[in-house]
Amino acid sequence: MLRPVAACLTMLAGIFLISPVPADEPARSQGSSEVEELLKASKGSDWQAFGNIAYKIEQQLARKGKDAEALAGKLLERKSELVPNADVTRLLDEMTRKQQAPLAAELLVRIASARRVVHSFKRGHVIVGRIVVADGKIEPELIMAQMPILAEGYFAGEVGDLQRPVGFRAHGYQNLDVPLAGKEEDMVYAGKVTLRPLPRDQQATLKGKIVLDAAKTADTAEVLLSMNVDGINTPHNGYSPRRRWPEPIKVSVASSGEFTATGLSPSSYYLQIKAREHVDLAKAVTFQAGRSTDLGACRLQAADLGFYIGSAAPKTEELKWEKDCATALKRAAAEKKPVLIMMTATWCGPCKMLENETLNDPWVRHFLSDFIVVKAYEDKDVEKKYGFAGYPTLVFTDSSGKAAYTTTGYKPRLTFSGECAKALSKLDRKLPRELQTLVDKKIVSIN
Repeated sequence: MLRPVAACLTMLAGIFLISPVPADEPARSQGSSEVEELLKASKGSDWQAFGNIAYKIEQQLARKGKDAEALAGKLLERKSELVPNADVTRLLDEMTRKQQAPLAAELLVRIASARRVVHSFKRGHVIVGRIVVADGKIEPELIMAQMPILAEGYFAGEVGDLQRPVGFRAHGYQNLDVPLAGKEEDMVYAGKVTLRPLPRDQQATLKGKIVLDAAKTADTAEVLLSMNVDGINTPHNGYSPRRRWPEPIKVSVASSGEFTATGLSPSSYYLQIKAREHVDLAKAVTFQAGRSTDLGACRLQAADLGFYIGSAAPKTEELKWEKDCATALKRAAAEKKPVLIMMTATWCGPCKMLENETLNDPWVRHFLSDFIVVKAYEDKDVEKKYGFAGYPTLVFTDSSGKAAYTTTGYKPRLTFSGECAKALSKLDRKLPRELQTLVDKKIVSIN
């Protein structure tokens, strides 16, 4: 995964590469300025400055050739300023002797990035090592881990707690959890660890049947499985960015909707079931070694609420968001209307999904037509007043601003319609006729 500033960096990298260099100045001198910039940024507080130079160096190292070798040499000459660990230093030296200087330099940049994160959170450690696949059937770079894995299986990343292991997962392989207990260094060298194939008697199986509300057959349905890492052990409790992610496993689905997946690892997977003109179903599923898990009927709801209501979608205008809560509440008091406050952030992915896929639906807009709507962007006063449980948090209030109902997280349009019904019920307001139809048909519930 590219960093958010990738578009800008492409332009910056291009400018740098075409800048003229005096004929008598060797290409290595360019690397010197970049290395100095990286070292300086690694100690500063400017995240973007560090990300920019780290990304630029990684891109140039990936191009191979003499320039990459020269840049790698300059960076590795300064490794002692980034690596306070003798084992890791020996690893970098060994990689260099094996003609892997650009790869060693890339690992060094990853070490600098991990140290930067630890410094920012003021806690944690850096782990460095190499993972190999016993049968060589998958690329190490595609192993699921909390940190990115480089070519040949080299890795470096931030760790939150040395009392907990660091996990590595791959479909069809045994779970690998590298213990860190007993290690006390700021930088931990894990050495070489091995991912081994999963014995047949430990393989798990998944079964289920897809039922589509608005289709007689499941010909358009697909089932995807992606591996998770159980118990991510980082200071931020999340994955570090990476360029390559494993492709999800595609499970064959019969026209009857029945599906079976075999050879699964005894681990956690993220399951997605999709079908044309239906709402996706997504959930985490954990498998046990040598056992079969039967999900039974997996119902996918129709994407068009009109299927359940029995009429075409109404023509509705886009939601007109007020600019701030004070303005929204003042207007609500004057017009005696309820309010929907959406606590959100510009960087929030689920918030964008909620806006684009749910709040833009004409039926949802119809159900909210009597509400004054307002977005509160990381507004600490609003979050303190109404209670905050992560972005997005949505609070339905009466015209005086008194909270009546709260919901959190992304919700597909039918589920969110049920949230609207519950909110209107709590506010003692009459439900729109179409929303009442969904309640009467038990498609949504107000209980």
